[in-house]
Amino acid sequence: MEIIVLGMVFGMLTVAMPGPISVSLVQVASLQGRSSGVRAAAGIAGGDAILALVAVVVVSIGTGLPSEFFNGAQLVTAALLMGFGVVLLTRPLVVQEKASAVSRPLRTFLLLTSLMPTALGSWLALLSAMPFATDRSALIAFAVGIVIVSAVWHPLLGMSAGVVGPRLTPNLLKVGTRVGGVATLGLGAWALFGASF
Repeated sequence: MEIIVLGMVFGMLTVAMPGPISVSLVQVASLQGRSSGVRAAAGIAGGDAILALVAVVVVSIGTGLPSEFFNGAQLVTAALLMGFGVVLLTRPLVVQEKASAVSRPLRTFLLLTSLMPTALGSWLALLSAMPFATDRSALIAFAVGIVIVSAVWHPLLGMSAGVVGPRLTPNLLKVGTRVGGVATLGLGAWALFGASF
């Protein structure tokens, strides 16, 4: 039970960060309303559950993989995160344009979360850094804690953005997107530091 709680704590630190997925969720909910936000949030939580399963399997068999595999994956993740951060900072209107074009939020965000290499890379980096990385049952419990937070946090964020969205000005949304860019750059720098040392 303690490891599930630890996963929930780490989940709040990682899931609540305003990265590309969260910024996109807020944009969709703000532009399309609360129900679209909740459907998008369900897609994100489902994607996190899929990524958790994949990451647990990879890290569990990872003892037979060379350490260069995880370092390489982390370097790729860092580069992609920094690229996303730059886009969010320099071209915030692109996110708004893409958000207004989303017609099936649940499916779109399920695929976006599940197939985003940075999300898988973050899961792999986090799980492989845990002192219990060789204990599959502990990894599963830890991942479950993170998925629980995702399943609660993202719907709350989607509903909130859907409620206040009509009152948000385009400039305020632009500022929020740029804040997400700064956070994503920071996460990329952290991943780069972790892979280098």
